[in-house]
Amino acid sequence: SADTVVFIALAAIAVACARAMPGLAVSLVWLSTLLQLNERFDILLSQLAVLYVVGMAARYGSRAWVVLSGLSILLGAALGTFYMVRTDSWLVGPIVRAVANNQWPSNNQLIAVFIAAGTVMMVPWLLGLMIRLFTGKQSALQSTAQAREEADSALELARLRAENAALARDVHDVVGHSLAVIIAQADSIRYIPDSEVVRIRETTNTIAEAARRSLGEVRHVLSQT
Repeated sequence: SADTVVFIALAAIAVACARAMPGLAVSLVWLSTLLQLNERFDILLSQLAVLYVVGMAARYGSRAWVVLSGLSILLGAALGTFYMVRTDSWLVGPIVRAVANNQWPSNNQLIAVFIAAGTVMMVPWLLGLMIRLFTGKQSALQSTAQAREEADSALELARLRAENAALARDVHDVVGHSLAVIIAQADSIRYIPDSEVVRIRETTNTIAEAARRSLGEVRHVLSQT
């Protein structure tokens, strides 16, 4: 019938969008259920889609939809129990007959149907929730490890920058002192008479020695890095 097609279509749409939009999927399942209750239709196999939908809601839904989907299981099990017993549904017939054969009171029949329906619906929800918690824990561990690596990298970078700064200061001190000596000796040459060749040579030798000493000190500083 046309109503059956509508119920099946709603279930199919709910399954299709259960992962991307679990809240919409739960809403569609409830819409299909309420329409079916209003039309007094028997339980359809397409309603097994609710098992997939509640599992996806527990796995991918927001916290609000995780709670709502869990509560909807209890409400749905209660409504479904009274509805299936009232309409003598093919799905609850075996349970009712099994309880009747044991000569249990009729109230126990309702309890048995409710427990069976609630358990079947609760299993995929719990499974989705467990997967959600497990993947969340794994993500948290990965984030912690990544943060630790980034912190270690930052500390190493800070250490290297500190070493480079210290090296730059050492080289600056060495070169600055040597240049001061060289400049002073070079300036003194202008005041030595041209006839005093020996003094000029001694001064130039002093400049050369200062330059060589400075170069050696720079190499020594660089060799320690």
